[in-house]
Amino acid sequence: MKNIILVFLLIVAVLACNQKPNFPIEPSIQYISIKNTKIRNNFSSTPTKEVFKDSLTISIFARDGDGDLGVNETAKDELTKNGKFNYIVKRYIRVKGKFVEFNPTPTHSGIFINTKSSTKPGPIELDPLNYAIEFLPLFGSKKDTIKFEIQIVDRANHFSNIIKTDSILVNELNKKDLVLTKQ
Repeated sequence: MKNIILVFLLIVAVLACNQKPNFPIEPSIQYISIKNTKIRNNFSSTPTKEVFKDSLTISIFARDGDGDLGVNETAKDELTKNGKFNYIVKRYIRVKGKFVEFNPTPTHSGIFINTKSSTKPGPIELDPLNYAIEFLPLFGSKKDTIKFEIQIVDRANHFSNIIKTDSILVNELNKKDLVLTKQ
């Protein structure tokens, strides 16, 4: 009798480990980190002087119940042509101690590619989903503090929750040159 109970418990444990997670069909994201890396700008107009630019990497954790995160190359081209994105970025810059929304042109929003190798629907978790944003160095630029709000969209057009990054220091254009929108 003891062996039967032990075998039964072992079978239940194995089956529990092999069950797929049950996530909602709307994507869900969590903020992991934001990192600034200075990289050499190869398109500098002054070849004798090294110019560096900021390259920010935003890392998030994402999950989706039906696994339809990211797009293939064909869908990427279609979204790009229509000015649509599946990785939505709002940028905020600190002005006089308060963060205000700043909508740069071109936008920081973009498209991430399908990360699932199978076309079979099912839950998916991405840890991390990394997204890079580069800032071109500008003559006379100075340090600015910025932060971002991030949201993703799956292929069925379900929107995730919105997350906020920590603030980070970058070289950016002078605040007097910005056209700001209020938050």
